[in-house]
Amino acid sequence: RLMDYKTGKIETKLQLSNRATEIIHFKVYSPKSSYYGVPRYESTAPAITGRRFSSIRDMSFFENDAVPRIIFTVTGGARVDTESIDRLTKFLTTTKGAKNASRALVIQAEEKKSIINRENKSTIGIHPLTVGVQEDASFLKYKEACDEEIREAFGLSKVFYGISEDINRASAVISRTATVNQILLPELKRYEYRLNNTIFKEFNLSRAIFRFIQPKITDIAQDAEIMR
Repeated sequence: RLMDYKTGKIETKLQLSNRATEIIHFKVYSPKSSYYGVPRYESTAPAITGRRFSSIRDMSFFENDAVPRIIFTVTGGARVDTESIDRLTKFLTTTKGAKNASRALVIQAEEKKSIINRENKSTIGIHPLTVGVQEDASFLKYKEACDEEIREAFGLSKVFYGISEDINRASAVISRTATVNQILLPELKRYEYRLNNTIFKEFNLSRAIFRFIQPKITDIAQDAEIMR
Protein backbone atom coordinates (compact mmCIF):
# COMPACT_ATOMS: atom_id res chain seq x y z
CA ARG A 1 0.00 0.00 0.00
CA LEU A 2 1.12 3.51 -0.76
CA MET A 3 0.80 6.09 2.01
CA ASP A 4 1.21 9.82 1.68
CA TYR A 5 3.76 10.84 4.34
CA LYS A 6 2.16 14.29 4.65
CA THR A 7 -1.47 13.26 5.12
CA GLY A 8 -1.20 9.61 6.20
CA LYS A 9 -3.83 8.60 3.63
CA ILE A 10 -3.59 5.42 1.56
CA GLU A 11 -3.45 6.19 -2.17
CA THR A 12 -3.52 3.99 -5.27
CA LYS A 13 -1.12 6.26 -7.17
CA LEU A 14 1.44 8.47 -5.47
CA GLN A 15 4.63 10.22 -6.48
CA LEU A 16 7.82 8.65 -5.16
CA SER A 17 8.79 11.83 -3.30
CA ASN A 18 5.51 11.79 -1.30
CA ARG A 19 5.59 8.13 -0.33
CA ALA A 20 6.03 7.23 3.33
CA THR A 21 9.03 4.95 3.77
CA GLU A 22 9.37 4.47 7.55
CA ILE A 23 7.26 3.52 10.53
CA ILE A 24 8.14 3.56 14.22
CA HIS A 25 7.18 0.20 15.68
CA PHE A 26 6.72 0.00 19.45
CA LYS A 27 6.67 -3.78 19.72
CA VAL A 28 6.65 -6.36 22.47
CA TYR A 29 9.48 -8.76 21.70
CA SER A 30 8.59 -12.20 20.45
CA PRO A 31 11.04 -15.02 19.62
CA LYS A 32 8.81 -15.92 16.68
CA SER A 33 9.98 -12.94 14.62
CA SER A 34 12.90 -10.54 14.49
CA TYR A 35 10.76 -7.77 12.99
CA TYR A 36 7.28 -8.03 14.46
CA GLY A 37 6.15 -8.18 18.05
CA VAL A 38 3.05 -9.66 19.64
CA PRO A 39 0.16 -7.95 21.46
CA ARG A 40 0.16 -8.25 25.23
CA TYR A 41 -3.19 -9.98 25.21
CA GLU A 42 -2.04 -12.88 23.01
CA SER A 43 -1.37 -15.17 25.98
CA THR A 44 -4.79 -14.34 27.43
CA ALA A 45 -6.78 -15.05 24.26
CA PRO A 46 -8.47 -18.13 25.84
CA ALA A 47 -9.46 -16.06 28.89
CA ILE A 48 -10.89 -13.28 26.72
CA THR A 49 -12.83 -15.77 24.59
CA GLY A 50 -14.04 -17.74 27.62
CA ARG A 51 -15.28 -14.62 29.37
CA ARG A 52 -17.15 -13.59 26.24
CA PHE A 53 -18.80 -17.02 25.92
CA SER A 54 -19.76 -17.06 29.61
CA SER A 55 -21.49 -13.68 29.22
CA ILE A 56 -23.37 -14.97 26.17
CA ARG A 57 -24.35 -18.06 28.21
CA ASP A 58 -25.79 -15.86 30.96
CA MET A 59 -27.67 -13.75 28.40
CA SER A 60 -29.18 -16.85 26.78
CA PHE A 61 -30.65 -17.77 30.17
CA PHE A 62 -33.01 -14.79 30.01
CA GLU A 63 -33.85 -15.37 26.34
CA ASN A 64 -34.44 -19.13 26.43
CA ASP A 65 -35.35 -20.07 30.00
CA ALA A 66 -38.27 -22.49 29.57
CA VAL A 67 -37.87 -24.83 32.55
CA PRO A 68 -40.82 -24.64 34.99
CA ARG A 69 -39.72 -24.15 38.57
CA ILE A 70 -42.12 -26.78 39.95
CA ILE A 71 -44.36 -29.46 38.53
CA PHE A 72 -47.50 -31.04 39.98
CA THR A 73 -47.93 -34.80 39.65
CA VAL A 74 -50.93 -36.96 40.37
CA THR A 75 -50.57 -40.64 41.30
CA GLY A 76 -52.77 -43.43 42.55
CA GLY A 77 -56.24 -43.94 41.13
CA ALA A 78 -56.08 -40.96 38.79
CA ARG A 79 -54.71 -39.97 35.42
CA VAL A 80 -53.73 -36.76 33.67
CA ASP A 81 -56.39 -35.42 31.39
CA THR A 82 -55.83 -34.54 27.77
CA GLU A 83 -56.10 -30.79 28.37
CA SER A 84 -53.20 -30.84 30.84
CA ILE A 85 -51.01 -32.81 28.44
CA ASP A 86 -51.67 -30.27 25.68
CA ARG A 87 -50.93 -27.41 28.05
CA LEU A 88 -47.68 -29.09 29.15
CA THR A 89 -46.56 -29.56 25.55
CA LYS A 90 -47.36 -25.95 24.68
CA PHE A 91 -45.57 -24.64 27.76
CA LEU A 92 -42.32 -26.46 27.02
CA THR A 93 -42.27 -25.63 23.30
CA THR A 94 -43.41 -22.01 23.18
CA THR A 95 -42.89 -20.42 26.60
CA LYS A 96 -39.58 -18.62 27.06
CA GLY A 97 -38.11 -15.22 27.97
CA ALA A 98 -37.70 -13.18 31.14
CA LYS A 99 -41.38 -12.24 31.37
CA ASN A 100 -42.33 -15.92 31.68
CA ALA A 101 -39.77 -16.82 34.34
CA SER A 102 -40.88 -18.56 37.56
CA ARG A 103 -44.23 -19.68 36.16
CA ALA A 104 -45.81 -22.81 37.67
CA LEU A 105 -47.24 -25.57 35.50
CA VAL A 106 -50.49 -27.11 36.83
CA ILE A 107 -51.45 -30.64 35.82
CA GLN A 108 -55.07 -31.65 36.32
CA ALA A 109 -56.12 -35.23 37.06
CA GLU A 110 -59.29 -37.20 36.60
CA GLU A 111 -60.31 -40.28 38.56
CA LYS A 112 -59.95 -43.68 36.94
CA LYS A 113 -63.08 -45.77 36.70
CA SER A 114 -61.69 -48.99 38.12
CA ILE A 115 -63.01 -51.43 40.74
CA ILE A 116 -59.70 -53.23 41.44
CA ASN A 117 -57.73 -50.32 42.96
CA ARG A 118 -60.62 -48.64 44.70
CA GLU A 119 -58.72 -48.44 48.02
CA ASN A 120 -55.75 -46.52 46.51
CA LYS A 121 -55.87 -42.83 47.30
CA SER A 122 -54.96 -40.20 44.72
CA THR A 123 -52.02 -38.02 45.71
CA ILE A 124 -50.70 -34.79 44.29
CA GLY A 125 -46.95 -34.27 44.35
CA ILE A 126 -44.94 -31.08 43.91
CA HIS A 127 -41.42 -31.54 42.57
CA PRO A 128 -38.78 -28.88 41.83
CA LEU A 129 -37.15 -29.14 38.42
CA THR A 130 -34.19 -26.79 38.94
CA VAL A 131 -32.06 -28.92 41.28
CA GLY A 132 -28.40 -28.37 40.41
CA VAL A 133 -29.20 -25.57 37.95
CA GLN A 134 -28.05 -22.05 38.76
CA GLU A 135 -30.74 -19.45 38.49
CA ASP A 136 -28.61 -16.72 36.95
CA ALA A 137 -25.10 -15.25 36.74
CA SER A 138 -23.29 -18.48 36.01
CA PHE A 139 -19.47 -18.77 35.97
CA LEU A 140 -18.89 -15.87 38.37
CA LYS A 141 -15.63 -17.33 39.72
CA TYR A 142 -14.55 -18.22 36.20
CA LYS A 143 -15.09 -14.62 35.07
CA GLU A 144 -13.09 -13.29 38.01
CA ALA A 145 -10.22 -15.66 37.14
CA CYS A 146 -10.31 -14.49 33.50
CA ASP A 147 -10.26 -10.84 34.56
CA GLU A 148 -7.30 -11.47 36.84
CA GLU A 149 -5.39 -13.26 34.06
CA ILE A 150 -5.97 -10.37 31.65
CA ARG A 151 -4.90 -7.78 34.25
CA GLU A 152 -1.73 -9.73 34.97
CA ALA A 153 -0.84 -9.73 31.26
CA PHE A 154 -0.85 -5.92 31.29
CA GLY A 155 0.73 -5.67 34.74
CA LEU A 156 -2.07 -3.56 36.19
CA SER A 157 -3.63 -3.97 39.61
CA LYS A 158 -7.34 -3.79 40.47
CA VAL A 159 -7.00 -0.20 41.64
CA PHE A 160 -6.53 1.03 38.07
CA TYR A 161 -9.84 -0.59 37.09
CA GLY A 162 -11.80 0.91 39.97
CA ILE A 163 -12.12 -2.46 41.73
CA SER A 164 -11.57 -2.08 45.47
CA GLU A 165 -13.78 -4.59 47.30
CA ASP A 166 -10.90 -6.27 49.14
CA ILE A 167 -8.39 -3.39 49.01
CA ASN A 168 -7.85 -0.88 51.81
CA ARG A 169 -6.06 2.45 51.57
CA ALA A 170 -2.61 1.10 52.47
CA SER A 171 -2.68 -1.77 49.97
CA ALA A 172 -4.10 0.53 47.29
CA VAL A 173 -1.17 2.94 47.69
CA ILE A 174 1.35 0.11 47.56
CA SER A 175 -0.29 -1.44 44.47
CA ARG A 176 -0.41 1.90 42.70
CA THR A 177 3.21 2.72 43.54
CA ALA A 178 4.47 -0.69 42.43
CA THR A 179 2.54 -0.53 39.16
CA VAL A 180 3.77 2.97 38.34
CA ASN A 181 7.42 2.20 39.18
CA GLN A 182 7.61 -1.24 37.60
CA ILE A 183 5.24 -0.99 34.63
CA LEU A 184 4.28 2.55 33.61
CA LEU A 185 7.53 4.47 34.12
CA PRO A 186 9.74 1.93 32.26
CA GLU A 187 7.28 2.03 29.34
CA LEU A 188 7.33 5.84 29.28
CA LYS A 189 11.13 5.88 29.28
CA ARG A 190 11.18 3.39 26.42
CA TYR A 191 8.87 5.59 24.34
CA GLU A 192 10.84 8.72 25.22
CA TYR A 193 14.12 7.13 24.12
CA ARG A 194 12.66 5.98 20.82
CA LEU A 195 11.02 9.34 20.00
CA ASN A 196 14.07 11.40 20.99
CA ASN A 197 16.30 9.31 18.74
CA THR A 198 13.97 9.32 15.74
CA ILE A 199 11.46 12.13 15.24
CA PHE A 200 12.90 14.80 17.54
CA LYS A 201 16.43 14.06 16.41
CA GLU A 202 15.51 15.46 13.00
CA PHE A 203 14.75 18.84 14.61
CA ASN A 204 18.43 19.33 15.56
CA LEU A 205 17.51 20.63 19.01
CA SER A 206 20.72 20.25 20.97
CA ARG A 207 19.34 21.59 24.26
CA ALA A 208 15.81 20.22 24.09
CA ILE A 209 14.57 16.77 24.95
CA PHE A 210 11.13 15.20 24.90
CA ARG A 211 9.64 13.98 28.20
CA PHE A 212 6.23 12.60 29.17
CA ILE A 213 4.38 14.00 32.18
CA GLN A 214 4.92 11.27 34.74
CA PRO A 215 2.05 10.04 36.91
CA LYS A 216 2.04 11.38 40.46
CA ILE A 217 2.37 8.63 43.06
CA THR A 218 2.05 10.54 46.34
CA ASP A 219 -0.98 12.53 47.41
CA ILE A 220 -1.33 15.91 49.14
CA ALA A 221 -1.53 14.38 52.61
CA GLN A 222 1.68 12.42 52.14
CA ASP A 223 3.52 15.42 50.76
CA ALA A 224 2.41 17.51 53.75
CA GLU A 225 3.54 14.81 56.18
CA ILE A 226 6.99 14.66 54.55
CA MET A 227 7.45 18.44 54.55
CA ARG A 228 6.36 18.88 58.16
